Amino acid sequence: MFISIVRGGILGAILSTVISFSNCSGDLGCYQKNLSQSGWQFGALAGGIVGIVAYSPLRRKAGLSPENLGLISLGFLGYSIATNAVNFGINQVQDNIANFDKTPARAKELFADIQSPGNLGIALAEGTKDEQGRETALINGHTDPATLGRRRVRNQGFCSDFGRTAPGDIDGANRGCLSRIKSRLPRLTRLFLQQGLNPSEHIEAYWNAVDLWNQGSPFVSDNFPGLYANNLKSGKSTDDAIRKARVDSFELKANGLYHICRNFEPFKSKLTGLAINSREWKERCTDLDQNRRRIAGEIVMRRNGVIN
Repeated sequence: MFISIVRGGILGAILSTVISFSNCSGDLGCYQKNLSQSGWQFGALAGGIVGIVAYSPLRRKAGLSPENLGLISLGFLGYSIATNAVNFGINQVQDNIANFDKTPARAKELFADIQSPGNLGIALAEGTKDEQGRETALINGHTDPATLGRRRVRNQGFCSDFGRTAPGDIDGANRGCLSRIKSRLPRLTRLFLQQGLNPSEHIEAYWNAVDLWNQGSPFVSDNFPGLYANNLKSGKSTDDAIRKARVDSFELKANGLYHICRNFEPFKSKLTGLAINSREWKERCTDLDQNRRRIAGEIVMRRNGVIN
């Protein structure tokens, strides 16, 4: 039984890590920032439980020995890895080749360089620059308040890079921020076009999708275009459509924000009277931060003439 449990645990840990990493499009920084640090531990626990169940005397009589279990598990592991690798490759080809030229010039220009309005808006939302585009002390390094668990991460650069660069390398952090933001434009362009939305005509919403890519897990920014489109169809104004889509994109899984709302002012005081971790509390908590970021982007884009 011990061998079966160990095998199941190891395979579960490997499988959960591979799937999580591939879902982050191979971005190690994304995996470190956005996925549960205990994900592999959960996979190991689940795999170990499967190992115990599969080792039961009844199943052993049916011919499922620990050795056979190992072979079957390896087969499923190989299949999962291959499937994720193929899907990842297809998505990368679609996003980075087929749709690169479809990214409108206006959308590219919004994030062309560090001083472009889109990146200044992200910096204002992160608190690393002010409304005039001047750097604040946070750009030189600060501990991310949303980090959970034992690992505390130090942010640098205009996008708060979540420890992707060596301490003190602010220029490197800024270059990394710019590169990572640009890398997602083709994919988000494709998702907007699939909803019948031209990013140039919905440039404010497009900025919000990119800001979500910088802030949250990949699924969050991927959710945004469809939710935004549905909100417009329901008759909401542009501002309301963006605001609601930003909140709903998290699917009540904004654990980093919930940590902030439980522990830091002014979020705590603005949630007084709501049961902590209730659906209403989570939605309100998420909205407090997401509307703040939406307004930051709006301020910068209006100041720079991107929107009227």
